[in-house]
Amino acid sequence: MATSFYTDLFAKPGKHEPFCLQNLFPELKQDDIEKLEAPLSRQEIQATLKHLGV
Repeated sequence: MATSFYTDLFAKPGKHEPFCLQNLFPELKQDDIEKLEAPLSRQEIQATLKHLGV
């Protein structure tokens, strides 16, 4: 659904339907938002890359 929404949105000039998944995702708690906004450390990046096998 999301793919077709954005394909239609950017392919056709004029009217478009509102995003059909609006309000279907849970709202994030403040502590989760703060974790997402926190800078990544070099160690976290290296551990993630190692886990991915890069």
